Amino acid sequence: MWNITVVGEVEKGEKLVTIKVKARTKQKLIKLIGKLEMKYGRKYTVDDAINYLLKESKVKRPELLDQVFGVAKGVELYEMLKAGRSDDEDRIVRKFSP
Repeated sequence: MWNITVVGEVEKGEKLVTIKVKARTKQKLIKLIGKLEMKYGRKYTVDDAINYLLKESKVKRPELLDQVFGVAKGVELYEMLKAGRSDDEDRIVRKFSP
């Protein structure tokens, strides 16, 4: 295990923390930092790399959804899901209404 102290530009009063990661994880982070530096032409920290990964994890990737739902091409899945959701909500209202 490696200890990584997250540093970078720190605002006054902001706390720094140390996190433990496996050596392999540290190597992956350092590789990512190198790629980011090459791509954007500026220095990156471990904190920057972690924030980049967190931000990227929130990005929707429609090509992955196409792979998952590709077996039902030509079917309006969103509309089917929406209708099913509406049916579920109607059932809940009927079940729990006084």
